[in-house]
Amino acid sequence: MRLIVESVPFSAGIIGAGVDVTWPTPTRPGDILHVESKITDIKISESKPSQGIVFTESRTLNQKGEVRQITRTKLLNFFKA
Repeated sequence: MRLIVESVPFSAGIIGAGVDVTWPTPTRPGDILHVESKITDIKISESKPSQGIVFTESRTLNQKGEVRQITRTKLLNFFKA
């Protein structure tokens, strides 16, 4: 979880609004894991432009590049003014 949180920095804080987690392949003893994350969409609130929903996808990979976990999140984000 720490790898995921650190891989997607946000400006003024987030609140989780939904998550979908899948494990396409099992993690094995000795795996060295790293996370690659990307923002897939941002929807700014029309009534509160300092807030919005941020959609992300994070992939946890081992040292061979094999995907061990995929996490898709929907986050309420607070933007700095």
